[in-house]
Order: sequence, then structure tokens, then C-alpha cells
Amino acid sequence: MNGRIGLSAKKVALALGMGVVLVAAGCANKPGSAPCDGDIDLQVGYPAAANEPGWWQADTRVGGTSSISEGYPNVLGYGCSALELTTDATNEAKAQAFTYEDVGVDLSTVNDVSYWAYRDPSSTGDPQVTASLNIELYGADVIDTAGNPNGYTTLVYEPYLQAGGGSAVLTAQWQEWDASAGVWWSTRATNDQPTRSVLLTWSEIQAAYPGAVLGGFGANLGSYNPDQTVAVDGLVVGSNTADF
Repeated sequence: MNGRIGLSAKKVALALGMGVVLVAAGCANKPGSAPCDGDIDLQVGYPAAANEPGWWQADTRVGGTSSISEGYPNVLGYGCSALELTTDATNEAKAQAFTYEDVGVDLSTVNDVSYWAYRDPSSTGDPQVTASLNIELYGADVIDTAGNPNGYTTLVYEPYLQAGGGSAVLTAQWQEWDASAGVWWSTRATNDQPTRSVLLTWSEIQAAYPGAVLGGFGANLGSYNPDQTVAVDGLVVGSNTADF
């Protein structure tokens, strides 16, 4: 969950975006398993310019870590390394990995959005928590509730808000989350999403922000989610696929 104060009332069993479970047969580095062929070198901070290739720790804060790990079961087709996000026991901890190489891509052209997530059994925090997906939007038609062009918001997809609610989030199993079939909230108040409780489907978002373009996007383990360890792989946004 992404800074989930005030969000608990939204744990509704919406019939959208159900996670697909994969029970991996092999472990990382097991003989005969897929090689560690992830091609991403996670970098500290932010890129120097938009559209710079690569992945970045971005808004990872004190108490959170973002790294590439070989300690997880394989996801079919994605080798034996994965993105790992962790938080310590503090509410302020946050972990993130973003790419900015698709800044300026039209939102209207992005129809495939999904990722695989794994909640590690070492997690002692809320069992409904796993990695979320964040996508920044820019554009004059991202309009605030006073009618002024806001120009910016971040869309957030959280698995516990999808079909089955928090009980659909499993531990020690990879799950594929089809975010283009799920619901999202906006971090900023806009005409179409004036509060975080207004959840829109991906097609509704495309209709609400017809001229918007992408900013950065990636996986997030938000604040107020202490004592969590999660992994992410096979993150797809439009034509961009991340094999960590």
C-alpha cells in the first residue's frame, strides 16, 4: 500500500485486476534453472535528463532499500534475478525503482500494464501489502478541482484494492497483476479523481486524461508499510518490459 492512511475503507472486492498465481518450481541459481539474465543495473537517485535509459532508486527513503536480488524463485521467462524492495520497522521507510526512459509517451497508446510481485515470507508487517505500481502523468488536461491545469499527478495501482481485496495478496508465491484490467487512484486531486477514494479503471483514466503523457513509472513500496520485503519482475508498461 502506498502511504495507506485513510485507505482502509476502500478495501472493496472489485471484480477487476485479479492476481494470477505462479508457483515457481525452481529456486534462484538452482542447477538447470534459467540463467540470471536480468539486464538492469539499478542506480542511485534520478537520471540527469528525461529519456535516459535505465532504472533508478528515485524516491527511496531512509529505512527503505531498493536493489537487484538473486534470492527469489524464478519467474518463467525472466531469469533468476528480481527487483527487491524492503522497509524497516518505521512508518517513514519507503522503497522505489523508477525508469524515465518513456517520458513523453502518449497515455492513449499505453494499453498493456502488468507486473509480477512476490511477498517474501520474512515480512512481518501487514499481510495485505505487496509492491504497487506508480505511473506519473503530465499534461494540460490533468486539471485540478478548481479548474486549473495541474499538469501532474501520479497514478497508483495497489493489489489490495483489486478483486478479492487484501486476501488476494499471497505470501511466498509469485503473482501476476494485470493493472490494465484493475483500478487506480490519483495522488493529486483532479476533476476526475478529486479524492483518493475515487478509483478508475485504466480505460476510464485514458478517457479522463486524453492528452496526458507519461513521466516516470515503476514499482513502489510506500510509507506506512513497515517490515516488508517484496520482489518485482516482468514489469510491463506499454512497449517497455523490465526484466530485473
